[in-house]
Amino acid sequence: MLLPPLHTTVNIGSYFSSLMERDTYRTWKSQFLDVLAIHDLQHVIAGDARPSTPFLSDGTTNPTHSHWSQTDRLVLTWIKSTVSPSIVQNLLLPCTIVAEAWIILNRRLNPLFSVHLRSTLDRLHNLQKAIDQSMIDYLIDAKSVFDSLSTASFPVLESNFVEYNVDGLGPKYQGFITALHLRPSTTFDELFDLLVYEERLEQKNSSLSAEAVPMAANRTSLQSSGFSSNRRNYHSRNRGNRGGGRGGQNYQSRQPPPLSF
Repeated sequence: MLLPPLHTTVNIGSYFSSLMERDTYRTWKSQFLDVLAIHDLQHVIAGDARPSTPFLSDGTTNPTHSHWSQTDRLVLTWIKSTVSPSIVQNLLLPCTIVAEAWIILNRRLNPLFSVHLRSTLDRLHNLQKAIDQSMIDYLIDAKSVFDSLSTASFPVLESNFVEYNVDGLGPKYQGFITALHLRPSTTFDELFDLLVYEERLEQKNSSLSAEAVPMAANRTSLQSSGFSSNRRNYHSRNRGNRGGGRGGQNYQSRQPPPLSF
């Protein structure tokens, strides 16, 4: 496999007019990203291109790993060469790979990082599903918080993230929560599917209940109407039987005459 050449001839100092200090971090970062883009090395700071093993299955050196290691060490040297000695001494000495150095610089020197991290953590701790919010929207919003923390190199355990999502459901889902806790473990993807299904089942049951109410009301109305009609017919018949007008005969006239002695 043909590997790209190492950029060992680059004079990194020519891109920077001065060494980076604590108050010039954001300017330095912008310039450094431009340098990485020029040499197609943006992937190095992410740390996700690292080969899994330094050796192949036959015991020989993995050339891909060797190339990655040399490239990563070169870019780490660029970083240390363009920042002040005090920053190297206080922050970067323990770093052995670029991704680690990049994260430390961002955490310690980016004035917006701590504010963003604190705000994102607050969002995670206060997850709450709104009454008019769909389950899918609630879970997608929660996942965006999870991803933001991962991007900020502050990952949250998936099991803890699942608990934060469950805690935000509210008492309406208490039965679901109780059943969920009987499971040995639940991934976020599994929770997503279970909650979306639970919401659809609840919507179906609510729809059936809504249809049943008018039917019950109509049945009650019909029964009430029939009862009133029967009462009217009953009273009409009784009035006819008690009529004492012409051709009519009241109850007393039908009594037998009294006996005379």
